[in-house]
Amino acid sequence: MDDTRVNIDPDGDTLILLPPDQKFGSQNNIKNHRRHFFKVSMKQLLKASSYVKYRLDGPFQEIKPQADGLRYWKFDPIFDPEAFKIVMSIFHAQFREIPDIVSLEMLSNIALIVDELRCAVSVRHVGKLWLTELDKDIDPDEDVEYDGITCARNIFISEIFGLRDRTEWAGKMAIFWSPDIYSRFELPIHPYIPSKEPLKRVLLVKS
Repeated sequence: MDDTRVNIDPDGDTLILLPPDQKFGSQNNIKNHRRHFFKVSMKQLLKASSYVKYRLDGPFQEIKPQADGLRYWKFDPIFDPEAFKIVMSIFHAQFREIPDIVSLEMLSNIALIVDELRCAVSVRHVGKLWLTELDKDIDPDEDVEYDGITCARNIFISEIFGLRDRTEWAGKMAIFWSPDIYSRFELPIHPYIPSKEPLKRVLLVKS
């Protein structure tokens, strides 16, 4: 098995491991069989993520400094490595590694990481810029049928970045245009989306 090592901060004190996960890499029609190691700074993680602070303050041995001075932190295989690299680059202000445009799928993968690490405040500005670029291709006056995964991703991303008006729009888009709105597609979407009209609360997805 080949390993990939990414030095987000070459002088960092923490090594994060993402195990292989076959579901990622679908954009290139390949499966991810590699372990990914990310060398990062715990100081930057603490600034950006309330979840990291919670873990650091608790009895979690995996992020205590080891004999070599590094902290070792292994995640479950739930993150897309490329999305994780982008989020870590934002944490460390590595602007050359942050793309100007991302696909809806990639932004959804990024939002999963943001949700897990509780770092929406740190990533929200960049996320809004990405959404602005994505929304340029949407014609609000055009009747287009969107598939369920597109609707679910739009709802989830809008929720994570705290964009209430866009969340309402995405919910209505799913209700009116999607043939399969009752699936969350494994995204942690809240079961209710607020709607001003015609209903005050619209049941969008089922558990």
